[in-house]
Amino acid sequence: MAEITTKQTNLKKVSEKYNELIKQKSGKCSKILFLVSDGKLIEKIKSSININSYIEEPQILTYISFIMKELEKYWTLISKELKSVKGVPNNIPYSLPEYIITEMVENFRYKYGYFEDITGTSENISKSIYSNLRSAAYMNTDIYSTGEKIYYTKKNKDNLERFSYTQNDEIIKEYTDKLIEKSAIDLPMAIYLYTEKLLKKEEYQKSLSKRYDYLIIDSIEKTSNAELELVKVFEKMGKETFVYGNISGDITSIYNFDLDNIVEHYSKEDELASNKLENKNLANHQRYGAKYKDLIPFSNRIKECYQSQLYNEMIEDILYKSEEIAKDSKKIGKTAIIIPPGSGILLHRIIDALQKRGIKYFSTITDHKISQYRYANLLIIIAALYAGNSEMEFSTEEYIQMISLILGINKIKANKIFRENETLLKSTILENSELDKIYAERREITFDNFLGNIENENSEIDIKDINNSVENVHNLDRIIEKIYIGRKKNLKRSEFMRRFYTEVLITLEDGIENIEICKKVITECEKLEEAAECGVIKDFEIDKILKTYSKDYIGFRELKNSEGNDKLMITTPFYYINSLSERGIQLWADCGNNMWNPKIAKEINNSIVLRKSYEEKQIFTDLDEEKLKKYYMNNLLYSLLDSAEEVYAFKSDYSLNGYLSESMMYTSIINLMDREEI
Repeated sequence: MAEITTKQTNLKKVSEKYNELIKQKSGKCSKILFLVSDGKLIEKIKSSININSYIEEPQILTYISFIMKELEKYWTLISKELKSVKGVPNNIPYSLPEYIITEMVENFRYKYGYFEDITGTSENISKSIYSNLRSAAYMNTDIYSTGEKIYYTKKNKDNLERFSYTQNDEIIKEYTDKLIEKSAIDLPMAIYLYTEKLLKKEEYQKSLSKRYDYLIIDSIEKTSNAELELVKVFEKMGKETFVYGNISGDITSIYNFDLDNIVEHYSKEDELASNKLENKNLANHQRYGAKYKDLIPFSNRIKECYQSQLYNEMIEDILYKSEEIAKDSKKIGKTAIIIPPGSGILLHRIIDALQKRGIKYFSTITDHKISQYRYANLLIIIAALYAGNSEMEFSTEEYIQMISLILGINKIKANKIFRENETLLKSTILENSELDKIYAERREITFDNFLGNIENENSEIDIKDINNSVENVHNLDRIIEKIYIGRKKNLKRSEFMRRFYTEVLITLEDGIENIEICKKVITECEKLEEAAECGVIKDFEIDKILKTYSKDYIGFRELKNSEGNDKLMITTPFYYINSLSERGIQLWADCGNNMWNPKIAKEINNSIVLRKSYEEKQIFTDLDEEKLKKYYMNNLLYSLLDSAEEVYAFKSDYSLNGYLSESMMYTSIINLMDREEI
């Protein structure tokens, strides 16, 4: 049964169905598989269940969590076919695919002249390739022919070199073969292997049939084609499925979902006259989703559109409004500043200004590298020194910042100490034998006596006792000492980082405040160590990945702890919509920025044409691009306004770079306020 509404799905209604099924199964929750669109909903749904009504642990999961668990449990069913080397798959961290593919692109460009007609950097090319792989996995289309498909939809394909598109497919093949060989999986490979390999096994389908009687899916609009394959298996087994959702605010372009294909499947079973699929041409894409008439009732929620000439003036307008709202303690917790994706400079300027004004806030935006945090970068440097990684190079400024932070001194003094101790610091990249001699000489004691002190400690080494036995030990020497002792104990890189944090960094003035970011970089290091152990990367590559590719993220618990009724939220439109936020006062920043509604077709990337519902080799025209952008703009506005009480839009005539700023977002807002057709 599919229940598709034209209004936002009522979570209470979905929870009621779940409770009803629990009663039918006499409290046996494990017989009901409940797949939710977002992990943040799990707690809400669990809280709606009568705790006395069930006798087993509820099976409420996201689709990705479910398939990851299933692959780990049933890996042996497909490992022989894959010729993988391990019995259990290793989940690689999110930072690793971009690194591996970028290295492959760099290598292939240098050796074989790949992508010679592409002007972008190897990093940008790798992002496009990985985006194609991810889209194809979600869309349940062939992951090994994404480049070919995109090439045949290009309006100017006759004037393009085909090689870059076939090379896209070669890189994907090379990358996925590398993972499979090492029994490693990332997100798209997990989706692909589950859908194309495990789900098709008769033995596995029998296991599903035995374990589950019902399937509930809370959001049809956030269901991928891959997830739909699981639904089809449940239907084939004669199991009852309950699917809910809302297709009046379709923003599936950001989720790699194919609403055409999803609705078509359910329309075969249900009478959905208002959503009947007439044809698959993108020019007629607006048969569902938000129409202009759906936006009209919300037009009075846009209270004002502030227009300034310069970018800095726009920021001042946003801050002035924020201060005004902050005066009312009841309003601040209901307010969100929403900025377009990729607006790092705008984000930092707003945050700096809020801090100066004493306005409490929390941000859900994590579009920067983890090494941009001082404490995280310090740990990365220390870890590289500890590992003796001669491949890594850090700037003098980074060493000075490290010394300044650890010793609690200004950078002038830190610079002096660095110059005096540069040889000692950089000697940690040498072999242990070399470091032994330098270390013993530094303390004016014999190497044998010092080594004897360490060897006399049977288990835990009392660093304080060793320090006290050596006269005139400099604070910086104690750092080198920890590196030396860690090596003698043969600690893993991540374990050394953990001890360094608990023994040194946590004692600093703001050490406790930085515990979360330090935990993140240590956890990331642990995952990379696992990837190195299974052979996906080399050990020396860990430091480079931590430094250059590892991104910050916000955990659910961290977000829950940071959000409060006395804090302003700073977020992106897509995060705001997906989080089901109840903050009704919205400040839309930089509405002249085109990233509110970014370009769909890029050089070697276009997720739309990888959909199952997209006709093979159909040319993706400029008209398609414009119609889709307008379509998604309407749906973005609908999704934001649907949960809004008051909206204040901000726009500058000139962008940050000094160019004239104009976008479909701003035009849509003005037309809506004037009630003119968009």
